[in-house]
Amino acid sequence: MKKVQILNNEEIKQKTTRIAYQIVEENYDAKELVMVGIQPNGLQYAQQLKKEIEAVVATFERYDYRVLHYFGEKKHEDSSETNYRNLMNYLDL
Repeated sequence: MKKVQILNNEEIKQKTTRIAYQIVEENYDAKELVMVGIQPNGLQYAQQLKKEIEAVVATFERYDYRVLHYFGEKKHEDSSETNYRNLMNYLDL
């Protein structure tokens, strides 16, 4: 049977980085993120994706973006006043 290569290593890295950005962007208010990988390769990919997500969050922090919530070992900022202010800014009031 002939093998077909769908993505090369560089393309996999690019896709993984983009997925990490999407996860951070779409789950910015999540207090916890659970990733599950099916053995054998899914677990390895989930671990790589976790590293990419951590790198994205570190980039936001390095360039002084305000990260309201972070998954992992850091404490979450969970203030009603901050959440209310963010809601009002979102609603443009």
